[in-house]
Amino acid sequence: MFLGFSEKINLGVIMNTKKLLSIGIVTGLIIVITFNYFDLEWYGGIIAAIIVGAIVARQADNSPIKYTIISVLAYNMIRWTITAFFDQDMKMIFGYENKAILGLFVGAVIIEIIFFLIIGAFSAFVVYNLRKEK
Repeated sequence: MFLGFSEKINLGVIMNTKKLLSIGIVTGLIIVITFNYFDLEWYGGIIAAIIVGAIVARQADNSPIKYTIISVLAYNMIRWTITAFFDQDMKMIFGYENKAILGLFVGAVIIEIIFFLIIGAFSAFVVYNLRKEK
């Protein structure tokens, strides 16, 4: 008994979760960055959420919606952080003295991420329920 836990930690489950989240985040980043290069941000976000949801649901043993939400949230936050650091328009938004513009931008980003989370979770739900082995 270690620190009050009477059962052993299954390291295979932890490694599977890390692999699952890594695959989801990297796949989402590649798709979103590719579509951003061609100025198709919304289409890239929707397609990335659908594909990440499908990939995670095919590989997850249980609760694929949770892993999809974490993956979509993570790659969107990474994408917007990279955009904020390297885009000239973002430097202009952060440079204004008026904080309302920054608040409007952050609110729009949050709404966009929630929209993509819903799409990805629905994709994971459908793919998980349609697969033969559960």
